[in-house]
Amino acid sequence: MCLPGSTLLILPSDTQGEPVSQPHSQLDTFQKANGIKSNLILNLLSWVDFLQPKYCIFENVHGFLSYNLNAIQVDEHQTTGGISMGGLKFLVHAMLAMKYVMLPLL
Repeated sequence: MCLPGSTLLILPSDTQGEPVSQPHSQLDTFQKANGIKSNLILNLLSWVDFLQPKYCIFENVHGFLSYNLNAIQVDEHQTTGGISMGGLKFLVHAMLAMKYVMLPLL
């Protein structure tokens, strides 16, 4: 069992081992405004808050940059509105609030 402060690294994945960024892939033609997989980042941030790992590594998926929070489903392939780049803004805000430093890996 992992205890808070004893974890060195978190590499995000869902229960099947897939990256939490998968629903934000631009290869997914069925965009969902309220898809359950789109909210996996919330689960991940809860674990980061609880375990307080020294490092967290997030996959850089271009589609995550265009993920808008509070978007509205237009049809089965399209969403509209919401907070522009809301997913990224939320992630950065949450990590900074937990006293993490955000650094890009090249």
